[in-house]
Amino acid sequence: MTRDKTDVPSSGLTHFPVSFFAVLLGAFGLTIVLIRGNAALGLTAFVGEVTLWVSVALLGLIAVAYAIKALCYPGQIAWEWAHPVRINFFPAMAISLMLLATALIASGRAELARPVWIVGAAAQLGLTFAVVSSWISHRKFLPGQLGPAWFIPAVGNVVAPVAGVQLGYVDVSWYFLLSRHPLLGDPAGACHEPPHLPRSDPGEAPANARHNDRPACHWFHCPH
Repeated sequence: MTRDKTDVPSSGLTHFPVSFFAVLLGAFGLTIVLIRGNAALGLTAFVGEVTLWVSVALLGLIAVAYAIKALCYPGQIAWEWAHPVRINFFPAMAISLMLLATALIASGRAELARPVWIVGAAAQLGLTFAVVSSWISHRKFLPGQLGPAWFIPAVGNVVAPVAGVQLGYVDVSWYFLLSRHPLLGDPAGACHEPPHLPRSDPGEAPANARHNDRPACHWFHCPH
């Protein structure tokens, strides 16, 4: 696949990739670690606060730059969406917002995190459906175009419940958590017993303990 440069003036923004949003996943992940583990790491809360707002500034910078690119060079956005690898980075926008919400909760700003998480979760839902629809469309993908970036949409479905449960959106969080199974190839409940089953007799071993001899479930294959 080649880039169509017709009527696209030379500019640094034309080469500003959507994959830059993946940088924010590491930035906010580091922020959460520093806030949650400041005592264990021997750091003050100030370090986590600084990292948080630096990450927020980085988010704003990348978002503004990509928004300007979208307004000035919409053809380049369409090219990235049609690219078999770069399309998988679009959900990183939504994941960044959900990680920001998680960091805000960790820093004691739950009410500020609520609207951020709602926007991120809604974007994750829409982008995941759009990307998966592209996967199962009439497009043909070559072996060299398949890689770890294809897991990014599924990662967002795992990230969403982290802040969602803490904000009280338990049912929505369950939807995101369970919907990751079709993306990763392990249908929900196909291989695992429920984690807590009632006992018929107080002295009886838990029901799930009686199935320890069952074969382990692989991500992409469920033995029966």
